[in-house]
Amino acid sequence: MASPESSTWTAPLAGNLDLAEKLPDKINAINYFRRFGYLTTEVEAQAVDLTPIIKAFQKSGGLPQTGAFDQATAELMKKPICGYAEKETGGGPLGFTTFGSKWDHTGLTWRVDSWSNKISAADALTAFRSAFARWAQITPLTFIEVRAGQAADIRIRFARRDHGDGNSFDGAGTVLAHAYSPGNGPDNIGGDAHFDEDEGWSLDFLSKVGLHEFGHAIGLGHSDDATAVMYRFFNNQAELQPDDIRGVQNLYGPRRSGWFSFNVDAGNTVAQGSDFAAVSRIPNSMEVWWIAPNGAVEDAYWYEGGTWNRFQLAPPGSAAPGGILALSRIPGSMEIWWISPTGAVEGAYWYEGRSWQRYQLAPPGSAAPGSKITGVSRIPTSMEIWWVAGNGSVQGAYWYAGGNWTRYQLAPDGSAALRGGIKATSRIKSSMELWWVAPNGSVQDAYWYEGGTWNRFQLAPAGSAAVTSGIAATTRIPGSMEIWWVAPNGSVQDAYWYEGGNWNRFELAPSASAALGGIEAVSRIPGSMEIWWTGTDGSVQDAYWYEGSNWSRFQLASPGSARAGTDFAATARVSNSMEIWCATTSGQAKDHYWYA
Repeated sequence: MASPESSTWTAPLAGNLDLAEKLPDKINAINYFRRFGYLTTEVEAQAVDLTPIIKAFQKSGGLPQTGAFDQATAELMKKPICGYAEKETGGGPLGFTTFGSKWDHTGLTWRVDSWSNKISAADALTAFRSAFARWAQITPLTFIEVRAGQAADIRIRFARRDHGDGNSFDGAGTVLAHAYSPGNGPDNIGGDAHFDEDEGWSLDFLSKVGLHEFGHAIGLGHSDDATAVMYRFFNNQAELQPDDIRGVQNLYGPRRSGWFSFNVDAGNTVAQGSDFAAVSRIPNSMEVWWIAPNGAVEDAYWYEGGTWNRFQLAPPGSAAPGGILALSRIPGSMEIWWISPTGAVEGAYWYEGRSWQRYQLAPPGSAAPGSKITGVSRIPTSMEIWWVAGNGSVQGAYWYAGGNWTRYQLAPDGSAALRGGIKATSRIKSSMELWWVAPNGSVQDAYWYEGGTWNRFQLAPAGSAAVTSGIAATTRIPGSMEIWWVAPNGSVQDAYWYEGGNWNRFELAPSASAALGGIEAVSRIPGSMEIWWTGTDGSVQDAYWYEGSNWSRFQLASPGSARAGTDFAATARVSNSMEIWCATTSGQAKDHYWYA
């Protein structure tokens, strides 16, 4: 990457470069175009017509190709630009280009041959690993880090000035880095990436520059899509965009199957203790919400073929870190609820074609700030939600189309732990079932069938659940329900029911398997269930079951990936996918997704 804004280069002012008084600007522009590959022959400055050269430059920047050196063109010339000019071929449905070469194997090795004095080796490795991981998520490519002295396809170095490749760096502020297109066979310059040691590297900056340069290393040229990572002009882009994905998949095809992950946001945007809520109201969309450290309610949404977008649904001070719930009762609507710092239950709803609207469902003092909230929409014309009040009672509210919200008390004072799990499901449209953790660690159950009243019983005795444990539940077929929680010893407990039988219990994972906190589950098809929880070491643990087989377990994310006890949200928008969200140790919103 290169920034033409430096002590040795000043962008020309907009205007007609053929005017006599503009000759210095014209010479300046010629030098720029020659430096970055738009002009490849010697020209006589006074006589040359730069119109076709300016058009090519405008095309690469996604500007109207007027051939005139207008203000937009002058401003584009000021932007950071990739400094390595190599012949690019091909092209795609948006703006990508390729170098016409690709790797002949998918397991690519890489190593760092020289380090920077501006950034620690640990941070540099984190930046490079992050950049490689993003390309691995959407291609069949895997990137394998090797030790010094081992053969590598992609060699990385920090260097100054002339460093032996005929493409010198020129000090701080101009060329930041360059990379070479694939060259099969280890330890040749093909695929190598060089970073200018004179730049002020940081982890975030190096991650973004590396993401672009490693795109070159696997065969992508530049794009004229201004949002793309491979856009020639450095745009601070940290996530691969549709044009980048289509470009690299044009070379290698899509990722076959498996789990992948990325950060939905950058920085500390998730409050300690915040839950996540997620829905997929239609198969080609998902939306997720969480609570920020300043009490704002944050929203991220995705539509197929696009990228994740973010906005703030409610301003700072709106929510207490804790429960947040989302439901979609019909494809054209979504509704979410959270608890305010005053103990009010706040709601927001959205209908297709309209903007979000907010209201207060229950006044201050109705709920324990920081407690959980759960709900179901058992039929398209109704919604029902439950939460824990400050006195430990279980409160409910229900809505039927054409009416108003009605509130009631389901369980008396002292029934529920203030920070304990509460979870609901509806296995058939005429029933609902609700579970919560009591102050004595018992698991309580309440159920309702249409035409009857609520009934309660104790599903698991005192001491069965940690009083800060979440509860996960799913119903994979109308005649079954299954729930999970974390015991005080860190084991994961399972209880299941089949119509015509009794509740049964077993231990899914032994003691010290789980941190006391979040746990979530989905059933993407009737013959499977999958659940996730946080390990005591901050790993994300996964357990899955297929009909006719036993439960299996694996580690989805390594130790230190998630806040201990973090809460999860999960959804399966189509039968061959699952997606979960949680908080990282640094407070970022993390997305883990799987496609068959």
